[in-house]
Amino acid sequence: DAIAVIALCGLAFHITVTVLSPDVATALVLRSFQGGIIGGFFLLSVLIGRPVLYFIARQFVAAGAPERRAHFEILAEHDQGRTFAVATAVWGAGLMALSLVHVALAILLAHDTFLLVSPVLGVAAVLALLGWSIRFIGLRLRPYLQATP
Repeated sequence: DAIAVIALCGLAFHITVTVLSPDVATALVLRSFQGGIIGGFFLLSVLIGRPVLYFIARQFVAAGAPERRAHFEILAEHDQGRTFAVATAVWGAGLMALSLVHVALAILLAHDTFLLVSPVLGVAAVLALLGWSIRFIGLRLRPYLQATP
């Protein structure tokens, strides 16, 4: 489960940084780098030809049904992996940009304000990326969906 692995790594990162940070300000800044690390992992997955969003989408679409997984793989094969490479790269860049904004806010805002603003900003950014991804992937794969039985 790719999503669970990402969530567990993020949780481990947060706990480690929180425990090892000498003060609250440092903890908030260091924790803000999490999105950049995950975004870098997304971009690396594109560079090595194994875009993370392909595996997440496949897991979501297949939902344990071998026939749906096979159909999904046929669609992705027709596309030659371009759609998921682009989508993963956009997520990687988006998460890295969000991380930079979080770092800046952690430095500039009072701690209590940052703790209120940061989650709202993060959820809004992830929802925007998710909405864009669903639309982009749907539009890109629709011709192949109509062409395959």
